[in-house]
Amino acid sequence: MSNLVLLKWTDSNNKKQKIPIISELSHKWSDISYRLGFTPALTQQIELNYHRVQDSCKEVMRLWLSSEEGAYNYSTTWEGLIELLEDIELSSLASDIQEVVCQSTV
Repeated sequence: MSNLVLLKWTDSNNKKQKIPIISELSHKWSDISYRLGFTPALTQQIELNYHRVQDSCKEVMRLWLSSEEGAYNYSTTWEGLIELLEDIELSSLASDIQEVVCQSTV
């Protein structure tokens, strides 16, 4: 998971826009860890093991996405990610992802 990126079609000139999810989330990685329900010990271990915030964020997302359904506070689905983003006040990113998810189901 070098950088989770979604491609969004722009309406104006029919080009793709990259949405760099990990880059957008990195500065809130510990809040994400808390909201998901990771233990303080696990969050501290991630912080010790990964010195760059982007790497810490990747590890949190990796652990969440590889977990069994119901292990954490949010479903490991696009809807779960969107709900999480809205809860940590990243509504614009949540809207972008919602738009991409809707485009892919049409």
